[in-house]
Amino acid sequence: MAQVAAEYLKLAGFKVDLQVVDWATLTQRRTDKALWDIYISHSPFLPEPALIGSLSPSSPGWWDTPLRQKTVDAFSAESDPQKRLALWADVQKATYEEVPYMKIGDFNAVAAESKKLEGVVPAPWPYFWNASIKK
Repeated sequence: MAQVAAEYLKLAGFKVDLQVVDWATLTQRRTDKALWDIYISHSPFLPEPALIGSLSPSSPGWWDTPLRQKTVDAFSAESDPQKRLALWADVQKATYEEVPYMKIGDFNAVAAESKKLEGVVPAPWPYFWNASIKK
C-alpha cells in the first residue's frame, strides 16, 4: 500500500522518502513529529469505536481540536446504543472535515484454532503467548 501511495505522490510532484520499518521501530518513530509527514498503519476491528486509537489526541497525527473533543467526548459519555449511533455519525463527520487521518483500505485475516491448543485467548488480533499444545 505504501509503495503504491509513494509512486502516486511522486507523480504528483512530491519528494518521497519511503521508509519501511518493523513494528517496534514504527511505534518508536511515529511519536516524533519531525520524522515523518505521513505514515501508514492499521488497526484491528474493534467492537467498541471509542477504542480506536486515532481518536485519542495523543495518537500520532495529534488530532486535538475543539471539534474532536466535543464529538468524541459526547460519543464516549453516551450509553444508549441508538443515541450513540447518531453521535458516532458526528465523530465521522468531524473526521472527514478535519482530515487528521483517512481510511485507505480494508484487510481481513482468517484465524483458526486447533483443539490441540490450550491457553489461546480470543482477541481481535490473535496472540499465542502462554499457549501450548495439549499432550
